[in-house]
Amino acid sequence: MEAFVKGQSVVWHLKAQASFEQLIVIAIALAFISIAFFVAANYSADSAKLAQAEDAVQRLASGADRVYALGPNTKEYVTVYLPEDTVSINASGKRIMIKIGTSSGGTTDVYAYTKAELISALPPYRGKQKILIEYLASGQVSLGEAGLVCSPSLLTRVLDAGDTGSDTITVLNFAEYNVTGINATVSGFTSLVSISQPPATLPQGGNGSITIDYNIPSNLPTGVYGATVTVSSGNDGSCIAQVTMQVNGNSSCAALCASQGYSTGSCRANPASCVASGEDYKPGNDYACASNASIPSCCCYPTGDTWGPLVTYISSFPGNASAATQVTITAVCNDSTTGGSYISGADVQLDGGVFNPMNATDGQLNTSIVEWVNRTVGQLMPGQHIAGVRCSDTANNTGPIAYYYFNITASDAVGPIITMMNHSDPFPTTLANITEFFTATEVFTGNSNIQSCFLRLDNGNWYPAAALDGSYDSSTEDGSYNIGQLATGTHTVYVYCIDSVGNVGGIYNDTFGVSSADVVLILDRSGSMSETVTNAYDNTAKSTTSSLALVKSVVVNAKNGDLANVSARLRTSGSGCTTGFEARVGADIIASGNTTSTYYTTKKVETSIAAYSIPFTVDLYLRRIGTGCTAYNNNFAITQNPTKLLASKEAAKVFVDLTVNTTQLGLVSYATSSTTDRTLAGMGSAANKTTLKNSIDALVASGNTCIECGIDKARIELTSARSRYPDAVRVAVLLTDGQGNVGDSIQGATDARYANMTIYTIGFGDDVDVDELTNIALLTGGKFYYAPDAETLLCIYQHIGQITPC
Repeated sequence: MEAFVKGQSVVWHLKAQASFEQLIVIAIALAFISIAFFVAANYSADSAKLAQAEDAVQRLASGADRVYALGPNTKEYVTVYLPEDTVSINASGKRIMIKIGTSSGGTTDVYAYTKAELISALPPYRGKQKILIEYLASGQVSLGEAGLVCSPSLLTRVLDAGDTGSDTITVLNFAEYNVTGINATVSGFTSLVSISQPPATLPQGGNGSITIDYNIPSNLPTGVYGATVTVSSGNDGSCIAQVTMQVNGNSSCAALCASQGYSTGSCRANPASCVASGEDYKPGNDYACASNASIPSCCCYPTGDTWGPLVTYISSFPGNASAATQVTITAVCNDSTTGGSYISGADVQLDGGVFNPMNATDGQLNTSIVEWVNRTVGQLMPGQHIAGVRCSDTANNTGPIAYYYFNITASDAVGPIITMMNHSDPFPTTLANITEFFTATEVFTGNSNIQSCFLRLDNGNWYPAAALDGSYDSSTEDGSYNIGQLATGTHTVYVYCIDSVGNVGGIYNDTFGVSSADVVLILDRSGSMSETVTNAYDNTAKSTTSSLALVKSVVVNAKNGDLANVSARLRTSGSGCTTGFEARVGADIIASGNTTSTYYTTKKVETSIAAYSIPFTVDLYLRRIGTGCTAYNNNFAITQNPTKLLASKEAAKVFVDLTVNTTQLGLVSYATSSTTDRTLAGMGSAANKTTLKNSIDALVASGNTCIECGIDKARIELTSARSRYPDAVRVAVLLTDGQGNVGDSIQGATDARYANMTIYTIGFGDDVDVDELTNIALLTGGKFYYAPDAETLLCIYQHIGQITPC
């Protein structure tokens, strides 16, 4: 019995030991599984961050290449997403690099190369960023807001050989953050100038100075010398100041004259003294006399020029003058073939009378061997007249008289002429609302005032055309006439004008073709289209106080109903900080809220505005919660009915009613995906118009925003068997209230371009991505329109195809 019990005890002990070992094995396995899961999770997170960084550098590189290809002064904005754990982002040389922190505690570099030399101003803020890309005057492409400004940007100094001197350039920081790593360099004639360094760091709104010291060698020849001061920084753009030095050399006047083939040279008080002394004035040598300011003119003697200038052209203005017209005689004096001296004067003789001096057209004599000269001789009697002109040079030579015959009529007998005609749309379709512009003038035909102008289309009636400045009351007038939409085919517009004395001018014409159009309306029906239209909004503000502070005000000038949405787009400066807001009408608090987000988040509150009569003001108050924190708001909006989808439907239906019979219209709508709601059909049928408008009314808002889907579906319809291309142009009118968050709209626009589609884009409301819609329009030869409210949207639909927007 004892042995049995003892045996049981042993068996139980062995079983317990085995179970304990199994538990250890299971625990180790779970630990390995946890580690593997942790590694896999971190690997997935790292992969996502690297993919986002790769997309960002590629977008920035593509934007830099586009701006670089378009040349100086080009700029565009590119929207990128900077992932979590972005350590730094910079661009230098031809490389853009983002340094990403990884789960292992290290960093990874993600980079892309461009064709441009880059400088950057890219703070590593996380989340969605809109980056400015700009081709600078230095030839570099800047990424980020250019916060540095050099003032003045152009310095000009006149210095004698051996002189010293100094100037100051102020460097200002216009960025919304501190600029660091500031450095100044000088290029060009660096031996003549030296510079001091500005402060290495400038706070927001701060400024510093650079001293430019001049040191002109005593043996430096006369001439113009230049240098460029370039100020750049480690995190924000650059600026340039151009320095021009006009140096007066120390060679003697006599030596310079001798080097030019003359025996002696003298310094005189002025050019007239040179001429009076029988010497040849050489203004290019004047710097040789700079040591004595009272005798600056260098003259050479004896001169080799013994021939006077020739008169190579004479005319009277206006060309068909009447007895009531002021007449001006113009001529050209030219000494280039008769000695090469500068022109010193000219005289005109009228009908054998005395000679009277003429004026240099550019205001300066004694500066060129060829000069335009003129003199107004006033009103002349009817009949034939003769003008004689002679010219003199700085070598004291007077050339032969040249004669010119012209007639003065008893009165203005010739009507105005048309010097320019063009129509508002260079390639009009049946959608276009065409305006004809023209310029009429009487300057050449009697110089009377224009009294009226008339226009006719094809073989129709003549109609009065309006003066662009409101009235016909001068000798040159710009006019216009709105023709409206035209049918397919070739059209001719005719214009003539009448002057104030009753002369009828000739008839001039402008002939152009009008093409039929196959048009697809692309309407956004994403979920955000169910929101109301913003009818008041504003820009960025911030507060660093712990109590509520007024930062901006919005005036509401119209009410569409008793309810409105008050939205504030807020962020705070860092973790542990909170931004609070209140919206008030007077003392009434109509909305409030707060956020702890470090990137912009929209807080929206529905409120009643029934008690307030327009116009009324809604004030936004901000405060920060947390020591050293800053509260930010970059958009404050009051939105009212109707919904954006309803407003879009009404405007689109008006567009349908306005189309002419020869236009084909179709309908595509999009959200997360797209549908062809109506295929192309002729608008000459009332039934087709009704069916299309019913399809527009049936649209319901839901889902995301795939702009590419809408473009692709429209392209498929416009290239289908129903298309009349090439006898009709392919047009799409795309509307959205936001930005594409599904697909690649630029790729869609590129495909549309290859299909010969023109896309007009309309951004409706304050959440649109202007850059995205502008790029779509530019890629396809269309135009971007912005509609902040329903009224403007309707106007835009009424004016699609015109040069002048609403």
